[in-house]
Amino acid sequence: MKKVQSSSLGITMAADRKRTVSEPKGGVKAVARALELLSCFSTEQPEWGVTEIAEYLGIYKSAAHRFLITFEQAGFIERTPDRRYRLGLRAIELGNIFSFSSLLIRTAEQPLQILAEETGSIAHLIQLDGRETLEQLRKSGMSEMTLSPHPVMRRQAHATSTGKVLLAYGGDEKFQRYVGSRQVLKKYTLHTITSPDKLRLNLQSVIDDGYAIDDQESSMGVRCLGMPLRNCYGEVVAAISISNSIEKFSDRNLSGLLPHLFSAAKDISNNLKKYAH
Repeated sequence: MKKVQSSSLGITMAADRKRTVSEPKGGVKAVARALELLSCFSTEQPEWGVTEIAEYLGIYKSAAHRFLITFEQAGFIERTPDRRYRLGLRAIELGNIFSFSSLLIRTAEQPLQILAEETGSIAHLIQLDGRETLEQLRKSGMSEMTLSPHPVMRRQAHATSTGKVLLAYGGDEKFQRYVGSRQVLKKYTLHTITSPDKLRLNLQSVIDDGYAIDDQESSMGVRCLGMPLRNCYGEVVAAISISNSIEKFSDRNLSGLLPHLFSAAKDISNNLKKYAH
């Protein structure tokens, strides 16, 4: 009997979320596979069927079912009325524990809320996780969330303002690791920078200007501004950004937005330095 091969599921997030897991031996291999399954749940794909997730991971349906049942019994996954699976309360609890224990999130929460309200935008706290930006926190200063039907927690770094900030200040070694052997980077919109050479030039402008712009590069109709956050050693450890429609973030309005972004980045960085000792 052969393994089930991955099939095209029409899920736009698949290429971004799928990760290469090393092949440890024995029981550790099973744990790694189980954690890979758990990592499939995201804002883009919050629910999975047994067959669907087995095909996506390229594993036996019976193995996927065992993993799901085990996670369900432990409270990490729960079954929906139509017999699909989604994250459970235990997963939410762990996320909350991380948020409460994270110095970065705790020190960023109030300045990020002020930033969102002052600019009438959505403010984001972002760190780099491999080749992807991962949203740690978001605050909204708008009465209605109209930029997307659901929050996108992950994007490949080259297509976001915060990702470009983190790549730019990470130096040449981080850039080379990010690009690897790829000649063309993932394209999200008509405006996404897909050439590594053009990306390198863009990152130099980020260093020169002190901030980055995502000009409809990850989502059409949306513009984002990003700035770095530094720890007590002056190292860039995260980034913040504000996002809104291109009408709200027009060229004429950008100069008035940057001081608010700079002030929030300075406050958070100062908090990181103060509470690190």
